[in-house]
Amino acid sequence: MIMLIGLLPISSLAQTNTDEQLAAQYFKNGEFDKAEVLYEKLYKRTNDEFFYNYYIDCLLKLKNFSEAEKVVDKRLRKEADPVLLVQLGHIHLTAGDEKKAQLVWTEALKQLPAIQRQIERMAIAFMEIKQSDLAVSTYEKGRKLLSGIINYRFELARIHASQNKIDLLYNEVLAAIEEDPNQVNEARTVLLEVLADDPDNRKSELLKETLIERIQKSPDRLVYPELLIWHFEQKKDFRAALTQTKALDRRNKEDGSRVYQLGIICKSNRAYDAAIEAFEYVIKKGSDNYYHLPAKKELVSALYLKVTDGQNYTAEDLASLEQTFLATIDEFGRSARTASMMMNLAELYTFYIHDTQKGIDLLIEVAEIPGIRLEELAQSKVQLADALLFIGDVWEATLLYSQAEKLIKTGDIGR
Repeated sequence: MIMLIGLLPISSLAQTNTDEQLAAQYFKNGEFDKAEVLYEKLYKRTNDEFFYNYYIDCLLKLKNFSEAEKVVDKRLRKEADPVLLVQLGHIHLTAGDEKKAQLVWTEALKQLPAIQRQIERMAIAFMEIKQSDLAVSTYEKGRKLLSGIINYRFELARIHASQNKIDLLYNEVLAAIEEDPNQVNEARTVLLEVLADDPDNRKSELLKETLIERIQKSPDRLVYPELLIWHFEQKKDFRAALTQTKALDRRNKEDGSRVYQLGIICKSNRAYDAAIEAFEYVIKKGSDNYYHLPAKKELVSALYLKVTDGQNYTAEDLASLEQTFLATIDEFGRSARTASMMMNLAELYTFYIHDTQKGIDLLIEVAEIPGIRLEELAQSKVQLADALLFIGDVWEATLLYSQAEKLIKTGDIGR
């Protein structure tokens, strides 16, 4: 179209633009008889696909089926394009001749070439006229013609979703990631689209059942349990996700890394019991395990948040948490790597156990740790200032806030 218009005289181009604007306005207003005249002229002048489609659409809205058929037939004589047969069948269907439409569409599929662009154009053409079953047939024949090089898994999955054929949708999605595990992100995207509209939880339950069935049949395929764990995470069913993750870790004799990562996710979602269980599982793998120290630190953090986040705790809970803090800090030493843990313990002393002096002493100790990160040094000063403010020492607190602000120019610390 661009090359053709480029050869038109300037006056002709201006006329085309004027006619196009007027035709569009007529079409928008429902004046299809006037729009049809202009779109016919525009199509004959430019031979452009855009004007052709609007011209046919106008003829259909005016119920001038014989003329629409002639226009398509004339184009078919010039172009061996089976996609035009999709449009011709649509004309017959709109005219009320479903049998003739089906015959034409059968011929369209018969003529479908082993060309990716043509396959996709025909499938889209069928979808545009709401013939989703024929779009499915197009993609299915297309992947045979292309010898499985392109399998149209996700295209078919989305059509099955529109048809509410959820079992077929899941089959295509799972087949896609079996063929190429790198497609897992697209698979998850499609599943999220489908599960976003699941008021009765039927789709979610079917996915769970499908994955469990496949896990049982093919226990060595990681793709199924990993997708099931992801599914549970999306549903915020962290207990179920943890059960599957631990089972996967044991089955594959792993190092606990995926359990540890799930624990982090659980903690960030305030699923503290599941997080605690995850970190305890990793810790039991022994002190030689790479994740032993990180899991211990995260366990203490999860225990701390469980007590303080919900404000539903007892004196016994606080005493138990204090002992866990002290035991873990003593195990790994009072150093830069336990500074954040020490600051949490100081906050526990100050605002929960109400032993402010212990909190203050611990924060002073943190500030003197060699090699402590700048951010943690600033945070210790903010916390110390908070503690001093808590007991009424406004002057010293103000000084410490100022020192922290100078340490971290961005202002992120102490907000």
